[in-house]
Amino acid sequence: MSENAVWGYPEPVDPCPDIAEYVAFYWDRVDAWFDGEEQLLAQPT
Repeated sequence: MSENAVWGYPEPVDPCPDIAEYVAFYWDRVDAWFDGEEQLLAQPT
């Protein structure tokens, strides 16, 4: 499990109100991505 790997804007900045419901990942803080038990070799979409 990766700690502190996600960030978001709970209260978005004025020019971008649509990002309130989204989060993003710090890619360098995640060791591997999985879909079920299968490891993904590219970033998830």
